[in-house]
Amino acid sequence: MEKLSVILPVYNGERYIREAIESILLQTHTNLELILINDGSTDSSLEIIKNFTDSRIVLIDQNNQGLVKSLNNGIIKSQSNFIARMDADDISIETRLDTQIKFLLSHPSAAMVGTQADIISEEGEYLYTSKSPLVPNKIREYLKTKSPFFHGSVMFRKDALFDVGLYDENVIHFIEDLLLWKKLSIKYELYNLDKVLYKYRLCHNSLSNRPKKIEKKMFSLCNLIVLEENSSIKANYYSEMENLFSRIKKTPQSKLHSNYHLTIGRILLTRTKLVDKGYNHLKQALRLDPLNFKIYYYFILFFLRKLNEKN
Repeated sequence: MEKLSVILPVYNGERYIREAIESILLQTHTNLELILINDGSTDSSLEIIKNFTDSRIVLIDQNNQGLVKSLNNGIIKSQSNFIARMDADDISIETRLDTQIKFLLSHPSAAMVGTQADIISEEGEYLYTSKSPLVPNKIREYLKTKSPFFHGSVMFRKDALFDVGLYDENVIHFIEDLLLWKKLSIKYELYNLDKVLYKYRLCHNSLSNRPKKIEKKMFSLCNLIVLEENSSIKANYYSEMENLFSRIKKTPQSKLHSNYHLTIGRILLTRTKLVDKGYNHLKQALRLDPLNFKIYYYFILFFLRKLNEKN
């Protein structure tokens, strides 16, 4: 059985970290090392990690360095040729790693493979299942405007990561994965499996919950950073990206939570039959941000659906 390394950074992840770790330790592919990077957590994350006694766990306990540096530290520390990612608030289905490593072993031209995912709420409620592109040409096209992968679901070849320079430490959380996908896609084939092997938790502070204008600008800057060879021009793009991060940091928590409930409400109303649950999320969104007029649009949609049900 081929050995692989799983990189799992943790920063104040006490709410979900136990479940995330257990989902890796219970994988059907057992020949692995789980590299847990505690990135200066101030909650009980480190204590939870230390309660695990599995000999396959490798703990890196460091002062806060940020996600990108933590990921690169884990990759450098890894002892295998195959590296899987895992996020501290998500869940891996027990056959995930076994399925992915078999794919990479049978597809020598592939540098990375992701999976489909069930999207769940912060409370673990199922929302919908992803339909991410599967093959290299579709993935390259998708990369022009959005990310075709769930970051925590991917598995890489280690030599490909080093070939493109690992994660770009000039950027911080929210866009580091997209930059890496773009760099890898230029030189290698990237795939997604047509299987749900991951549960992705939609949280109030995730990128998908950010203002669309900022997200669109981030994707545009990623394209420019990857393609630009002039170092001084590239430095300007990094500076623009940092300004966008600064704007995100200033977003009030009430607005982030409102956007989260709006997102969940929208999904439940448009993708499921759970319209009453969607309505409850909309009410919470409105309470937190009564001036967000998008919320009223979905209230109208809710009442129209209820009216159709009566008819």
